Amino acid sequence: MMRSERHCMDEGSPLKYHVELVKLLACCTMGKNVYTEIKCHSLLPLDDIVAMVTHPDCIPEVKEAYVGFLNHCYIDTEVEMKEIYTSSHMWTLFEKSFFGRYGRYCNCTYR
Repeated sequence: MMRSERHCMDEGSPLKYHVELVKLLACCTMGKNVYTEIKCHSLLPLDDIVAMVTHPDCIPEVKEAYVGFLNHCYIDTEVEMKEIYTSSHMWTLFEKSFFGRYGRYCNCTYR
């Protein structure tokens, strides 16, 4: 779906619906709500978040929704999630998704 909607997500598309649901889950975990955070961990595990965000076809709208969910559900939480700081998940996200793609732009020379 992301490959076919790389340039524009249609309003009624399943991908747009999916993105909105992930954003809704992220909103549910705002405010350090421990019970919702635990429930959301089972709905969208850290492995799935990393797999989606690091996927080569992941478009910015999907990445934004998943990173927002990651922040509200795993990082800015009521219960401290030491797992996220001791696992390789965060470094995988940085290396495969952010450093590699944005490093190319930093090394460009403009004329």
